[in-house]
Order: sequence, then structure tokens, then C-alpha cells
Amino acid sequence: MWTVARIKALLPVRAFQQYSLQHGPLMSAGIGFNMFFSIFGLLATGFSFAALVLAGNPGLLDMVVQNVAKAAPGLLKVDGGDGLVDPQQLLNPTGLSVTAIIATVVTVFSSLGWITGLRDGLRGVLGFGPIRANPILVKLRDIGTLLLLGVLLVLTSAVSVVFTAALDYIAEQLKIDGVFVRPVGWAVGLAVPLALNILTAFILFRFAGWLQISRRALIEGTILAGVGTSILQAFSTQLLARAGSNPLLAPFAIVVGLLIWFNLVSQVYLVSAAWSAVREADFTAATRHAERHPEAFGSGRPGRHASAAWIASLRGGRRRAAAR
Repeated sequence: MWTVARIKALLPVRAFQQYSLQHGPLMSAGIGFNMFFSIFGLLATGFSFAALVLAGNPGLLDMVVQNVAKAAPGLLKVDGGDGLVDPQQLLNPTGLSVTAIIATVVTVFSSLGWITGLRDGLRGVLGFGPIRANPILVKLRDIGTLLLLGVLLVLTSAVSVVFTAALDYIAEQLKIDGVFVRPVGWAVGLAVPLALNILTAFILFRFAGWLQISRRALIEGTILAGVGTSILQAFSTQLLARAGSNPLLAPFAIVVGLLIWFNLVSQVYLVSAAWSAVREADFTAATRHAERHPEAFGSGRPGRHASAAWIASLRGGRRRAAAR
């Protein structure tokens, strides 16, 4: 029993219990479906504006397409692979104006619904109630969140292009062998998507979810969500291959794979939110303990050593209970 209790007291176990008790799997499924049906409006709108703004920079535009393809494997047809959508059709300037108008309407009624579902899921896992604010202001903030995500995507793509060009230039000027250049390029290719995923998680947690929690709990949750999403992207090929292994699902392998992918990403976000919820509860309990027992911290600020003192008090209570 003591071993089981110690296992249940572990932070990852407590976070997963919080995720399960707050109906995280059910909410993840709903968020995943909303993401699947809203992604096409986002693509049409985003790529239409990208074709207008980045028309003079094809390298940056191509990097944006590559980053979107990494974020949703199987969605875009890139590098000769399979996909639901050919990005060149969305970037075709002949139908740009009509596409932009239609896609904007679709985005308002579908993509904002995905933001709403994600917000309800994040807040539900943390035990928060619904947002009490002007609905119009909430929708405007959701639109701003989508625009901020689009700007972040372009900026990280620009960073990738600049780093790649700078690395090639330095290697050419210094006559460096490709054996030394490839590891640096691999590291940059790994760091930029990871930074994009972490910043995306931060924007969704803070602005889409309206999560008013401590900075440390928020940062830990967003880092966990970013790292988890990056790990999923690293194994995306294997995940999508498993989706098409069933002969009955083979004709719909890409659609099924995307549904599974969005569901997994949603679960990563809600599990990370559950982690933030547990950490927030720990910090709150530790701070309250420090305020009730200031003599345990001397003349220093109680919040600085609150967590350590709280854990020490728990251990002392366990020893007293065992002695009885």
C-alpha cells in the first residue's frame, strides 16, 4: 500500500489522474474533431494571405509550407508525398480573391469554434469555469490569437531561412566540409520547430485559454506541450503508417491519420494543462503553508522556500503516522 501511495504521489501520475478525472480523453476527442474540420478554412485563408504578402520571397513561402506540413503530417502534398491538399492550389493567384472571401467566412464559423473548444478543454482540465466576458470581445481576442499564430509561423520560418543561408555562406567562405555543417543544420532544424511548438502552446494557453495561473506553472505546461508535440512530429511517419495498416481503412488512411493526429495533439495539450493544474495546486499549498508557519523560514521571504518546507512537513507527517 505504501508503494502504491508513493507512486500515486508522483507528479506525472497525479497529472494524468487530473486529466482523467476531468474527462480529458472525451474533451480531447471533441477538440480533435473541431481541429480537423476547421483546418481547411485556416489553410485557405492563411495561404491566400501568405501568397499575397510573401509573393516576392518564394524561399520563405516554401518554408512556411514545410512548417505547416510538419505541424499536421499528411495534410499537405509536399516533397512528392501523399496529402489531402496541394498547397500550390491554395497559393494560385488566379482564384485568390474568391478563395480569400469564402475562406474568411468559413474560418469565422469553424476555426473560432476550435479555439472555443480548446479553451473549454484547457479550462475544464484546470477546474476553471467558463469565461465571463463580452462575447464580442472574446471573439475578437480569438481572431487576434489566430493572427498571432500566423505571425509566429512566418517569423520562425524566416529564422529557418536565415540560419540556413548563413550556414551555407559560412561553410562556403571557410571551406568547411559538409560533415561539420550537417550536424549544425540538423540542430537548427530541430531547435526551430521545437521553439515554434513551445511558443504556440504558450499563446494557446495564455491567450486562447485565458489561463490565469502562476508563471512557473504556465511555463512548465507550455514546455511540456511543446516537447510532446515535437515528439509526436518526430514519429509522425510511423503513426500515420499504422493508421493505414487496416485494410478496411486503407482508402481513407490520410483522413483517419489526420483524425488520430489531431486527437493525439489535443491529448498532449490537455495532459500538459493537467500538469499545470497540479503544479499550481502545489505552489498554492506551499505558499499557504509558508504563510501559516513563517518561523520555519527565518527572516527570508516565505515564498522562496515554500515548496521545500511543504514537502518536508509532509515527510514529517508520514514519519509520525508510521510511528503510531
